[in-house]
Amino acid sequence: MDKNKKILMVDDDRNFLESVKTVLTKKGFEVVTAKNGDEGMRKALSEQLDLVILDVMMPGQDGWDLCDSLRSKDELRNIPIIYFTCVEAPKSLYQSHGAFETDWDEYLTKPVTPKKLLETVEKLLEKDSS
Repeated sequence: MDKNKKILMVDDDRNFLESVKTVLTKKGFEVVTAKNGDEGMRKALSEQLDLVILDVMMPGQDGWDLCDSLRSKDELRNIPIIYFTCVEAPKSLYQSHGAFETDWDEYLTKPVTPKKLLETVEKLLEKDSS
């Protein structure tokens, strides 16, 4: 797989953002970061992205709202999206929020191992390129 792929990572936790960026850049991915949903949307519209990774719980525009905003734009609709959450069993919690009506591709729980992060990213990028 061509690892010269561009990934947008949106998270309000600067340390987590930098650690994920480090793992992905060491594997050859280009990583663009944003610290909130509004900045993430601006960067999504201005960059040629291959994948988006979103924190679910952020102040202001959260991951659910940002995912909906991304999916509402024709030019962004088909970009794979990974949700990051601190919640161990998101399905029951998020169903009450309506999040499983949101069109994201995968979710990972924090903390995540570099191996699991890379496996998930590579799986979605391979799926997207086929």
